[in-house]
Amino acid sequence: MSTMFLRLLALTSAMVSAETTWSENLVLADCGIGLGVNGGSTSREMMYYSGPAWGAPKYMNNVPWDGSYPWRPKGVSQTLPNGDKWTVSINDKAVDPNLAGYAWHTYDKVVLTCWSRHLDGLFTLADGKKCSMAYICNHQPVPGPAPAPAPNPAPPSPPPAPAPPSSGPLGENATPGALKYQPVIDFDKSACYNTAAIFPDGHLNPGLSLCGNDQSCRQEVDKGASACQQPNRLDASNVYVREKCTNDGWCFYLYGYYFEKDEPGAATPLEGHTHDWEHVGVWTQNGEAKILGWSAHGNYDTDPSNRVEWEGNHPKFVIHRDWGSTHAFRKAKNNEAPENVKGKWMRSPLISLERLDGKLKDALLGHNWGSAHSDLLDDRFNKAYWATWAHAHPDPVPRPDPGPPQMREREL
Repeated sequence: MSTMFLRLLALTSAMVSAETTWSENLVLADCGIGLGVNGGSTSREMMYYSGPAWGAPKYMNNVPWDGSYPWRPKGVSQTLPNGDKWTVSINDKAVDPNLAGYAWHTYDKVVLTCWSRHLDGLFTLADGKKCSMAYICNHQPVPGPAPAPAPNPAPPSPPPAPAPPSSGPLGENATPGALKYQPVIDFDKSACYNTAAIFPDGHLNPGLSLCGNDQSCRQEVDKGASACQQPNRLDASNVYVREKCTNDGWCFYLYGYYFEKDEPGAATPLEGHTHDWEHVGVWTQNGEAKILGWSAHGNYDTDPSNRVEWEGNHPKFVIHRDWGSTHAFRKAKNNEAPENVKGKWMRSPLISLERLDGKLKDALLGHNWGSAHSDLLDDRFNKAYWATWAHAHPDPVPRPDPGPPQMREREL
């Protein structure tokens, strides 16, 4: 199975989109079957339907022949008349009515599942050639029933103006103290990129399914070719921070990073999990960073600030895999160069929970992330607060009781 097809298995994308049209269908059609070379088709068409997939499509584009059948594992892309670029990856060995691949486009965050569905009578082109459905891509969890033919379909309607760009992830809205020492991060090749956990309309990232026992899929992850390792994840990313200050000059900032899955290495029998949260804590005293803590499989490692590498005011951390296991943060070391596709240490738009809209905050903190746990919740935040302080000062050094973590920024 090809690289392109494997890397798209169970993809649920976070691109640059408007709200999902859950009723939409993308049909991959073969037209003029029997009239082409060696009895093949004369053209291949990509057809978009905002509702039921039969008859005249809302948008349609011819897919030029490039020497091989375009409905294939390595994928093919087309830009429809409304400016929306679609890419599909199809396993052409799939039989009706089974899963055959995935499709995604620039106007939406959610990837469509493609099903093998070979049906005649879909649509008639202006030149009289008949089109047959080969594959249908939609948001259905299982293949649906065969579409009902529509009599005498009308020709496609003229394309409207291109859809406006989406607002993407949340816009940066964080306190000055949190912004000052926000970490910059990189990713080992096997690691997913952090991305947005929640979007402006309130819907949550659905995460990505694991490879399971599919060793080829796991190898794609190891090579950095998985869906969660694509540049659009970084383009649509946020980082979330919660803070607590006490009247002795100390402040604690806990930065939460969301990942769509945590996949172990191909050489290990261990299982990972859909969704992952990792965290970095920064302790400051009178506005100066003193102690850094970072999450590692449910615990925190700590070091004083002078034992951590920095880029300006920003401590440098790397998401890495421990001995083939799942992923965690580690300190950057030896002035290592960033490995991510952007080629730089990454800082995502920062969101202070103290400034986050109440409904979005409730949705983010109230969601069940399965085996992944956000340390931004009240009880876990307090544990991280005390754990990082205790690890950094094993004597121990007394601390004032911070009380319950505040959830709205206080008036200054």
